[in-house]
Amino acid sequence: MANRLPEQIYPLRLARSSRSLKGRIRLDRMSRLARSLVSASDEVDVILEFGQDEAGTPYVRGRVTGCLQLVCQRCLQPMDCPVEAEIGLAIVASEKDAEQLTAVFEPLVVDEEPISLSEMLEDELILALPIISKHASGTCADGVTEKSIDAEKEAPRESPFATLAQLKSDE
Repeated sequence: MANRLPEQIYPLRLARSSRSLKGRIRLDRMSRLARSLVSASDEVDVILEFGQDEAGTPYVRGRVTGCLQLVCQRCLQPMDCPVEAEIGLAIVASEKDAEQLTAVFEPLVVDEEPISLSEMLEDELILALPIISKHASGTCADGVTEKSIDAEKEAPRESPFATLAQLKSDE
């Protein structure tokens, strides 16, 4: 799957002609996503099918898969995070048309102008990211584990008012 995908696409034209796109796209083309990554030099695999459903609504369906390098929020070390984003978008001309859609598709509001393929895919990848990126339990570097974090939480702390109570009792 060494195909490079175009930067700009015409979704309505692709849907009307029932075209498919298959290839790879570099993550450094996705500036918002790149801010969350350790390295944006990798690529993700993309499979997209454009067409029209029974009602004549143009759509794009597909999948974006890859391995993103994120920072583990437990040990702050790089970690590989496999992602798979399913894409199901109905191509509509206005927000009013988007309101008429069934729950099967999310709206992609476009006109006859080209759109950025990387931006469309970037949105889907951002939604597929974990809320908190962390290594699997027990695999963090530097011996950080959930048990050590829990033990730190459970350690008894002296009340900041204990000294005040002691001074008051001495009077």
